[in-house]
Parts: sequence; structure tokens; C-alpha cells
Amino acid sequence: WKTRYGATQEELPARKNASAIRQAIQANQTVIIRGETGSGKSSQVPQFVLEHLLDNAGSGYKGGRVLCTQPRRISAVSIATRVSQELGDTALGTRSSLVGVQIRFNSQACVENALVFCTTGVLLRMLIDDPELRDVGCIICDEVQERTLELDYMLIIVRKLLRKRPDLKVVLMSATIDTRIFSYYFDGCPVVEIPGRTFPVSQVFLEDAVRLSRYAIQSHSRYAQRRGFHSGESVVERMRTDIVNLELVHFLVREICIADTKQAAGQQGDDNEWQAFCMDAAPSGSVLVFLPGIYEIRALYGMFANDRAVCDTNTIIPLHSSFANDIAPGTSMTYTDAAFAPPLQGTLRKIVLSTNVAETGITIPDITVVVDCGLSNQTRWDKERRLTRLEKRPISKANVRQRCGRAGR
Repeated sequence: WKTRYGATQEELPARKNASAIRQAIQANQTVIIRGETGSGKSSQVPQFVLEHLLDNAGSGYKGGRVLCTQPRRISAVSIATRVSQELGDTALGTRSSLVGVQIRFNSQACVENALVFCTTGVLLRMLIDDPELRDVGCIICDEVQERTLELDYMLIIVRKLLRKRPDLKVVLMSATIDTRIFSYYFDGCPVVEIPGRTFPVSQVFLEDAVRLSRYAIQSHSRYAQRRGFHSGESVVERMRTDIVNLELVHFLVREICIADTKQAAGQQGDDNEWQAFCMDAAPSGSVLVFLPGIYEIRALYGMFANDRAVCDTNTIIPLHSSFANDIAPGTSMTYTDAAFAPPLQGTLRKIVLSTNVAETGITIPDITVVVDCGLSNQTRWDKERRLTRLEKRPISKANVRQRCGRAGR
């Protein structure tokens, strides 16, 4: 199991709690693992189960394939790739490798793979073809706090399946899960807590960012309130709260990039307070911008692409499944691979535009600045139309802490 990632793995809190996790999985049919951001649960716990499968097949664990579900395709692929590299596989999903990944329209898995990452929808399809999952020994459900219709339905089926298959193991994982509800639903199953590993992060809120940057909003802007401005109103009070102010996001990121360029050239800015803020915020590293959906990502990408002050010295990367197979300009890598790679030669940093997929499912290692818009597309059930729909809603405080932690890894 020792690979070039061995030193990094040993520093993860999940590795330090490996014995407690293994004992809980061996002694119980269902286990809940709550690991805070930076704990390494998404990449390490599947390896613990796989080690238990290969090394202790005769100690009560009957074997079988290990399935690990992720709510999104990009999460499943990126985590599977990382785990495959940590285990020393030469390639992902080959007959000689331990790890495979299976998502819609793209399967890199075969029967020889002992650990397979997949989306929730793929597992539901497997349950249709084989309701008892006879070739599966353990199901690991990651990010169960998402509470989508697919995930809730899958948990109902898995709970019934546990009664038919006492040899089946189920592991539920999350960073912000309400353990009491899930433990009660699964007949009082034990909960294993894993501490996080983050570094101190300075938080600057909207009012301070607007004040320091001297951002001003025009009355005719689409991001302004549809009414007349009153004297004494602050800039924040004049802004709309139901949509993301991409103009402000572009302005703030542009200012940080310009400060980087001036620092590299040894120049001084006109506004010492704002320049000091930009310099102190992060002298190096990448910028991660959280946006609600693909519309905002495309719009902001276009604004950066047309701004020479940003795109000439930085790499703009949209991180979304719609761009998963597109090649990043100036490279032979896809946008997904480019997000995890170092900045291109000749550029100062990466600017990654992402939805909440980068909140918990994947980790970009060199992020030092996070711009959080505070909104996300959330699935809601429409009683009148009797269907689900995406709505832009404010995120919770737990989500805010998760996003803040992206800059402290």
C-alpha cells in the first residue's frame, strides 16, 4: 500500500483514526462516519474497506465488490483517479487494477475491480438489474447530506436490503450530516467522528470587500435594485440579493490578479490599503469561485476571457460536468485535470469557477482564496406541478464553513 502518496496519507486525520473506523465497520452492519473538511474520509475510508476485504476475508467479512457512491460524476471520477494512484494502479478500470469508476455514458470498470466508484443513479440502476446486489460486499454512500430524491430513495432500498443480506456492509459519510436522524433511521448504528485538518482562514465579508475595493454600482445595472436609490444607502443595500452579482465577483478577482502582477513587477498601487489587503489575502495560490450553476460559470468565464489583465497572466478553469471532456487552452489536459494540476508555465495562478461540487466532493490542493457568492441551485419539490425544480437559495452556515475550509487545506 506504500506509494509516493504515503507521507501525505499518514498526515490525514482519517488515517490516524483508521483502527477505530476498521473496528466499527467489522463489528457493525451499518456505520456512520462524520468527517470534517480536510479529514480525508472520501479517499481513505474506501481504502480501509478494501484492505479489510483483501486482508481479512476470513474474519467475518464475506468479501464482494465495494461500491462507493458520489452525488456527481465529476466527484466520482476525480476521487476514483486519486484513490487509484494512491493504491499504485497503473491505470484506472483495467483488469489488473483495483479501482474502477462507472458513471453514465462513461464506464471505466470491469468485474476484476474490487473498488468501484459510481454515481447514485448508477447504483439505483444496479439495484434494478440485481435487487440483492449479490456480488457487492459493501456500499459506501458519500455526501449523504445532499438529500436528493435519488439518494433518499436509494437509502430506503438499502435499508430494506440489509434485512435480506446480513453479510452486507453499509457506510454513510458526510461532513455536515445530522447523525441523530440517520442513526435512528438505521436502527441506532454507531457514529465515528473524524476531526478536520484546516489552517486558519481570514474571512472578509461583503460590506468590507465593497468598502476596501471602492466598488460602485450603477442605477441601470442589472444587479441593482429596481427602484430609485436613496441618499445614505450603502452599495450593499442597493444590490439585488436574488442573483449573483457577477460584476462584483469579476471586479474583486481582477483586483487580486492586478495586485499579483504589480507585486511580481515590484510596483506600488495607488490605494495602499486595498493593495495591502490583496497582498495579505494570498500572495500566491489559486482562486476558487463558488457559483450557483452553469449559467453563471459561462457568463463569468466570458467576462474573464475578455479581460486581458486577468486572462494574460492567469489560467481560467470552469469546473463543471459540461466541460469535463473539453481540452483547456494551451494544454493537452481536460479542464477537470487542469483544475488539479499546477498553474501553466508563465501564469501566476489558476482561477477555478465551480458549483458546490468543489465544496465537499473534490479538493483542489493549491487554493488560497475563496470567493463565495452565498447562493446555490437547490432541488425543491413543486407540489403544484408535481416535479422537482432547481431554485437559487442561500446556503446554510454549514455550507459556508465548508467553502471557507477550501482555502485552508
